[in-house]
Amino acid sequence: MWIRTILAPALLALLLSTPAQAYTLEVHTGVVCDSQHDAERYVALFNGDVAATMKAVNDEAEDGAPCGVATIALIRSGEVATLRTWYATFHIAEVYVMGVATDGEARKVTPTQAYAIDCVPEREA
Repeated sequence: MWIRTILAPALLALLLSTPAQAYTLEVHTGVVCDSQHDAERYVALFNGDVAATMKAVNDEAEDGAPCGVATIALIRSGEVATLRTWYATFHIAEVYVMGVATDGEARKVTPTQAYAIDCVPEREA
């Protein structure tokens, strides 16, 4: 909770110092993957345990750890997939990461394409 109340305003202030453009900046805390394939694989393996599922996806990867949990400032490009499992409905969105919160600090990053996963448990879906 402290991340949203302390780091979210810091991330937004940091990123608002960039030239004005027509986009909506969001703060997202959750699973983010390097590719749509990795995000879809995460959903396919998800068993209710974020850490175990992320470890399984990252262990399969040949190029490091494609998925992680992070607090990021992002620009959402659009939803690329909606996947349903026994546990939840997952929305995968193509995003551009504009900032990252690490060690209690927000820092601006070179915009990077990624895929954010939003999970809606079936009881809420």
